[in-house]
Amino acid sequence: MAEGIPSGGGTESSGGEMAGRRPSPDAGTGPEPGCVTGKGGDAGKNGGATPGPVSGGLGEPQARGTAADAPDKATALTDTAPGHAPEGRFRDIKTAFRAVTRDEKWLQKVLLGGFMLFLPGPFLFSLGFTMEVLRRAKNAPANFVLPSWDFELWPRYFREGLVKFALAIVAIIIPSLAWLGIVWLACLATGVPAAGLLPMALPILNFVALPFCAVCCCRYLDTGRLSAGLDIGTCLRIYRAGFADFSIGALILIGLITVGQSLIVTLPFVLFFGLCLVDNWFGPIYNSARDAAGVRPD
Repeated sequence: MAEGIPSGGGTESSGGEMAGRRPSPDAGTGPEPGCVTGKGGDAGKNGGATPGPVSGGLGEPQARGTAADAPDKATALTDTAPGHAPEGRFRDIKTAFRAVTRDEKWLQKVLLGGFMLFLPGPFLFSLGFTMEVLRRAKNAPANFVLPSWDFELWPRYFREGLVKFALAIVAIIIPSLAWLGIVWLACLATGVPAAGLLPMALPILNFVALPFCAVCCCRYLDTGRLSAGLDIGTCLRIYRAGFADFSIGALILIGLITVGQSLIVTLPFVLFFGLCLVDNWFGPIYNSARDAAGVRPD
């Protein structure tokens, strides 16, 4: 609240003026805002007006210095002291980071998963691990913890890694090859160097393909059937229903990949961490989008 504005109603002095109020240069010409015209002997005092309550709407008086003087919500946000952002700002992003990193062994898990992600064969275990991350985020987001790398879980990680890889072939790999082929043909037709354009074309496809693949995986988790994850029409309905939220998650993952590419050796680890991170959003987003699209869970 600005300085000089009293928190309650004003107090009249013996001379009829508000205590501490500077006299208006137009005194005597009419009532000031926030005042009502006096009656009888009070008329003419304080410029022909006496302090009175400000109308609160529908004839109800409103106390001065309370709701009338309170800043609106937008002002409250802009007046926040530097370094003290409102708790609600970036809440989902901070929650996802905390969900992944609150595990005492999160770094070891990410390093192991990232190491295997780019190895032929073992990468399936990493994909299966991220499928389990998606399952937990989808079914119990409030109680999410990173899965473990216990050896008894590796057979399931391998099986579900195969499922995720099959879905990625349909949702990411085939569309990526087709898109890059179109861009390459366009470069040949226009004479634009393909080497400079192709790397810039791939993130455009990933913006759609990455969250769409997550939708396909969630359909599999809903039903336990690979055919449900390959039901492109149903998956597209769900993806369109949650397009805005899915897109924000995709942009963050693409940004992490871009950062990881600055040093090639860090890319698999950043990518694996990013997959664990965005799956914390994609799981709950999928639930809401599925309901909005009118699709049954099973």
